[in-house]
Amino acid sequence: MADQMIDPLQLAAMSPEGVGIVAPFPVKPKFGEAKQRLIDYAEMDNIANVLTAEQLKEIGQRVVDEYKEDEGSRTDWMKRNEEALKLANQIREDKTFPWPGAANVKLPIIADASIKFASRAYPEIIRDGNVVKGKVIGPDQQGQKAARADRIGKFMSWQLTEQMIEWDEDTDKLLHILAVSGNIFRKFYYNPALKRTCSQLITADKLCVNYTASNIESARRVTHILSGTPKNTVISNQRSGVWLDVTLQTDDIEQEPDTDPMYNFLEQHRWLDLDDDGYSEPYIVTVHRETSKVLRIYARYEEKDIKENAKGQIVSIEACQYFSAYRFIPSFDNGFYWVGFGTLMAPLNEVANGLFNQLMDAGTMNNLSCGFLSKEIKVKGGLYRFSPFEWKKTEATAEQLSNGIMPIPTKEPSPTLFNLLGLVLELTRDLAAIQNVLAGDSHGANASPTTVMALIEQGKLGRASCSE
Repeated sequence: MADQMIDPLQLAAMSPEGVGIVAPFPVKPKFGEAKQRLIDYAEMDNIANVLTAEQLKEIGQRVVDEYKEDEGSRTDWMKRNEEALKLANQIREDKTFPWPGAANVKLPIIADASIKFASRAYPEIIRDGNVVKGKVIGPDQQGQKAARADRIGKFMSWQLTEQMIEWDEDTDKLLHILAVSGNIFRKFYYNPALKRTCSQLITADKLCVNYTASNIESARRVTHILSGTPKNTVISNQRSGVWLDVTLQTDDIEQEPDTDPMYNFLEQHRWLDLDDDGYSEPYIVTVHRETSKVLRIYARYEEKDIKENAKGQIVSIEACQYFSAYRFIPSFDNGFYWVGFGTLMAPLNEVANGLFNQLMDAGTMNNLSCGFLSKEIKVKGGLYRFSPFEWKKTEATAEQLSNGIMPIPTKEPSPTLFNLLGLVLELTRDLAAIQNVLAGDSHGANASPTTVMALIEQGKLGRASCSE
């Protein structure tokens, strides 16, 4: 559940050390009717309370329909991502070819690349504890901008590493998942119950954006999929007045018997024209996915974000951004979702798995012989299994045994396949070598400071710009 965003400069002003500079509040000006209506919306905890049932029905259906449209646009990427995660997690599957129970080993190629990337990137991010560094823009002859940027950086670094207890562990998870999937997101919001800013790690499959979007900032819709929400959470939000008190049917979610029902919701960050002036405003709409019932509408802007002209008409509104996108390697088809080692290495990983399993199956066939028995051999039917040092009696003569047993000709594992497996593994190592650059590990002896900083950029160090 999203709440108001916190501006970095405002956080610095709220510092317990008092290092921020708080300007006196100006006298509240008089606004035009259009702007005043939007300001009233921004002050509401739930705008859905003042809308008609017909309006809510139309908005809810639109949210669900456009979410399904966005899901359809990323179907191919979702399939690739699912296969990549299966390879990274080395999920074992039973095989029936060339025989039931044949070798089906998943080599940890993608997992190895992901772990190495994370192990190198993580220390770079928290090297000195200052994960946020301010950047001075414009002239700064007296060093006031630099000093202010340093104060803001120190306070926000404390906020991330100390106050937000979930940030450190989530960062470790983020780096591992990022290397495999190529995308992962963080949602930052202020939690009034905890009285602090919180962060939530969101995997790419749970944040739906149309595949044709350029970036998360310019996307017209960003849908956070809240699947498996427990009944207690629903009741708590409704009784506290955060959500509308509407009846919801239990969703068709696989769950254990005699457990509390679970619900699926969509929290869509989008644009709607609620004041019917022709210009859409940014809102957050929470909808029950199965019934399209609207539970909450919340303004995704603040008073200072609204710009109007001399006629009192709305010119622009700057939307508050709750999500931070972490990317690995740009998609080669210019899609919204980037690629990770899971996509890049999946074909080679599949080939290596196939070669490795063929070698194991060949060794199994060569070690455990099988074949044909002549009908002249007087033995009982069925399978015969031998233990070490075991001898079995038979009524067949030595000559009958010698002439009546025909083993299927087998060979030892092919040296050619073994060499080919080595070549494939070498190719994957070369491909994974880009992690050295992505993690900021450059072996260039004459690398410039600018180049080194660009390499460490992949670590997603937070930066706050200070221009005043």
